[in-house]
Amino acid sequence: MYLEHINGPENARKLRREGHRLIITMEDSVPDGGYGQRIASCYGMSGMKVLNPGISKAFHSEFKTEELLAENGISVRCIQDILCRELGDS
Repeated sequence: MYLEHINGPENARKLRREGHRLIITMEDSVPDGGYGQRIASCYGMSGMKVLNPGISKAFHSEFKTEELLAENGISVRCIQDILCRELGDS
């Protein structure tokens, strides 16, 4: 499910009521202080798991895009692995 505006307590309660248990946000840069942390703060101590991988805080001048994404856990394969691990293979 893609939700553009899930930040805020009301939307957090709605997702919990609907039985969702995992949110993954994708940061196109450093995750610290980003959108994913904002989402995570809405869920606090609830049973909702929020994962927000992103690019490491470093100056990346020469890199292959796929390698950088894989090294930081945000390649397609990495996200597939996260989904299989967190939700099962079903």
